[in-house]
Amino acid sequence: KAQQFMGMTHLPAFACHDVLKNPDIEEDFKRYKKHLAKQFGL
Repeated sequence: KAQQFMGMTHLPAFACHDVLKNPDIEEDFKRYKKHLAKQFGL
C-alpha cells in the first residue's frame, strides 16, 4: 500500500513448491515464462 499514491498496483506472484523433494525444474521454467508473458507481454 505504500506505493499506491504513485499509481502502483499489486502483481500476481509466482511460486515454486516442493523443489527439494520433487524438483521439476523444466516445468517450473515453462510456468515462469508463461507467467511473465501473461503479466508483461514478453
